[in-house]
Amino acid sequence: GEGKWEVGSWTAQPSTATETQTATQTVTETQTESTTSEDNASGNYNELEGTTSAPETTEATSYTVRFTDNQNWGNVYLYAWNSKNTSSNNGGWPGVKLTNKTQNSMGEDQYIVTVDKAYDSLIFSNGSGQQTVDITYVANTTGYYPTSTNSQGKWEVGTW
Repeated sequence: GEGKWEVGSWTAQPSTATETQTATQTVTETQTESTTSEDNASGNYNELEGTTSAPETTEATSYTVRFTDNQNWGNVYLYAWNSKNTSSNNGGWPGVKLTNKTQNSMGEDQYIVTVDKAYDSLIFSNGSGQQTVDITYVANTTGYYPTSTNSQGKWEVGTW
């Protein structure tokens, strides 16, 4: 109504612990103002109709998570698979070696990885013995870090 445009945004939809994150891009409805112009030759008025576009939704095909190497593994790998179809995975064990890293405020390496949303289960490892428990990805989880080892020698994880 004031000739201003609404801005789209990314939102995460709620999910259960067994679903992968679904992000949608929400494009809000936009409307142009009606404008009146006078036709000088005939004295008639022509009204330019306002237009409205329907909201569009684009479903994300991946999600991004971080892994903090607070145990100084040095090398970090990600093995990801689909819990409903275990033959659907990101390659053989130990998975993909992660290389995209930064350092957090405590000086620990933090790896950033984009995961195909077809994979809802994750294991982080050092590729030679140290690994996390099986992790079921939960939407809106930003990252993981090892907390303590369990009776099988696998690292439990904390999230943020």
